[in-house]
Amino acid sequence: MFHGCRQLINRLTTTLIIMTHFLRDQNNKTIVDIEVVGGDVSGKTDEMHCVVIIKPYSEFLLKLWWWKRKDFILDINAISEIRGIFWETYNAKKDGNEIARTACKYLSIKWDLEYVAA
Repeated sequence: MFHGCRQLINRLTTTLIIMTHFLRDQNNKTIVDIEVVGGDVSGKTDEMHCVVIIKPYSEFLLKLWWWKRKDFILDINAISEIRGIFWETYNAKKDGNEIARTACKYLSIKWDLEYVAA
């Protein structure tokens, strides 16, 4: 059992967050947060995680004209599925940061959001 714990700790300590991509509203509140995680120090992309923060997402949605809301919901739903796109469409062979960057830049222009990468 101790050996299994040691392997888990080693795995967690060698996993690197390569980059985090954010979509923020005009008040600098994060709506979407995408982390691209590397599996080792070589920077090989291993995993992606996307989080939609409900409160700023809902506030932004409610400020939109009613006829734009469905489009915004569909766009945010699509980006929330970015991990599935990364694995199912590209089989993790394409750069995860490039996929996240492209999607975030597109939505930032379309919805007048701020794109930040850290």
